Amino acid sequence: MADRKKTPDILGSLLGDTSKTEYHNTGIPEYHKASKPELQPTIKPVSQKKAEEAGPAQKVKATFYLDAQAVEALEAGWMELRKLADKKDRSQISKSLIVELALKLALEDLEKKGADSSLARR
Repeated sequence: MADRKKTPDILGSLLGDTSKTEYHNTGIPEYHKASKPELQPTIKPVSQKKAEEAGPAQKVKATFYLDAQAVEALEAGWMELRKLADKKDRSQISKSLIVELALKLALEDLEKKGADSSLARR
């Protein structure tokens, strides 16, 4: 056991200098130095190309939190409507459409009846 040859660092030579420590996935992005998160809008405009394809009414993406039971009821209602619809119309029935129509009905009722509307009472 006199003189041993040094074991070559094959991985180090392949990857280059590994002595420099890099921090990846530390939990806080490098660009995010603020103590409070920036408030971002809850709606996201649809791209112009998609808006042109959709027709005259421009759609925007909106993110909302719903009660778990409301989400389950929406899913059940969506499935029921798809069962009731003709085969050619099934693809047009979406959860977004159900929410949009329900919201329009509730807001129309609020506009007509004010404090006596079902939305205001709940």
